[in-house]
Amino acid sequence: SDKYTVALLCGVGMSGIFSVSYKIPSILNVFQGIFMQAWQISAIRESAEKDGNVFYGNIFILMNFGMYAVCSVLLLFLRPIAGILFSGEFYGAWQYVPFLLVSSVLNASAGFMGAILSAEKDSGTMAISAFYGAGANFILNILFVLWGGVQGAAIATAIASFIIYAVRKRKVKGMVVFRYTRSIMCSWLLLSIQAFLKVYMDLWIIQVILILVTVSLYIKPIGYIRNRFVKERGQDAFF
Repeated sequence: SDKYTVALLCGVGMSGIFSVSYKIPSILNVFQGIFMQAWQISAIRESAEKDGNVFYGNIFILMNFGMYAVCSVLLLFLRPIAGILFSGEFYGAWQYVPFLLVSSVLNASAGFMGAILSAEKDSGTMAISAFYGAGANFILNILFVLWGGVQGAAIATAIASFIIYAVRKRKVKGMVVFRYTRSIMCSWLLLSIQAFLKVYMDLWIIQVILILVTVSLYIKPIGYIRNRFVKERGQDAFF
């Protein structure tokens, strides 16, 4: 509903510019698509294992770190990338990209939960989460676009993606051992702050500091996963 709301409230021209802004998030979606194809197979295979819930939790941490890393780099170098991908009159579309990138990261987490629900044959929760997300996106689009223009549509999309994730996570809570959830949530918050700074201030030094802080949040979780993997399969298997 983003494009239709923008076209109705801001004009067809702005809707066209907003549509162009999806080009850069599609780069992130390529990484997400590759991961999800492999993950869906693993989710089905591990669903019958006794420690499958631990496996799910570990992969969730690694996926979020990978998605964050790609997203933060795209944000840091957003303007040069936009200068290459967008033609002159569409260059202004870069300012709508940051929150769409945040939305892509949240969509990846929602898709991760969706694969688990598919493995458990729970299509009902998939449908309910999609309904809630679509409804929230539609309502927030109208409110936020009236309040903040085209940027409101990008922010509404990110919030709707989080709602889908939250609904699915609540359902799979008993199927997954979630560790370091606070670190992941903090990384999303810091990523949103980085997106805000990119749009309204473009202070790259602060963005770099935020990236370093976020990477530090993942040091302990990744170390835990590494130690567990080494314990189970040996040092040579990890390297």
